[in-house]
Amino acid sequence: MKLPAARPEPVTLTPLPSGGASFRFAAVLFAELKLALKGQRWVWYAGAAGLFIAGLVNKTQAVKEVVLPLTWLWPILVWSPLGTRESRHVNAAYQLTAEDITSGRRFEDVVALGAWAMEYHHAAGAPSTWTSVKDKETYDIPLRTLISVDTPNLYAAGRAADGDQYAGGSLRVMGTALATGHAAGVAAALHAAAGNPVPARQVQQELQKQDARLAGC
Repeated sequence: MKLPAARPEPVTLTPLPSGGASFRFAAVLFAELKLALKGQRWVWYAGAAGLFIAGLVNKTQAVKEVVLPLTWLWPILVWSPLGTRESRHVNAAYQLTAEDITSGRRFEDVVALGAWAMEYHHAAGAPSTWTSVKDKETYDIPLRTLISVDTPNLYAAGRAADGDQYAGGSLRVMGTALATGHAAGVAAALHAAAGNPVPARQVQQELQKQDARLAGC
């Protein structure tokens, strides 16, 4: 006798309260622009002001042929550094060091594993310096490396995780960034659900439920 297929239970989503959540595009755009321009030298602002003034005083044809293309190209001086291998990162409760990686150090609060060698670029166009993990195995990335030292509900991952100049050359790669992103997302979700930071062991257990690989857990 052929039994009828079981019908799945209906899923009900809880609607967000009216006005309780909104995306403030202007505020986000301003914050991103402020971050991008932070640290720019006065030369960049002088050039931007010069292009603006030139656009006001020049004839229409001159603006189209010279000033307008320069105006479009000028922001590239801000955008191009965004692809650099090393940039700003969070000041975390613990900064991962080169010694942690070369020794294959283990941490009780491990939430991700790294395996990529420290790939350090001394200068543009210069050959990379490679330093492998001990025995070409893995090293632990502790939860503390992903948590801001002074903002406990701020988590970071990938290139934004806290590592010294050499350790960052291993933390930043995509495979490791996937692992730290997974860990930071789980830790942040548990934090939000509990209303406060949760123990590392709870984060580890949830990660393992989601098939994350953690050495020694």
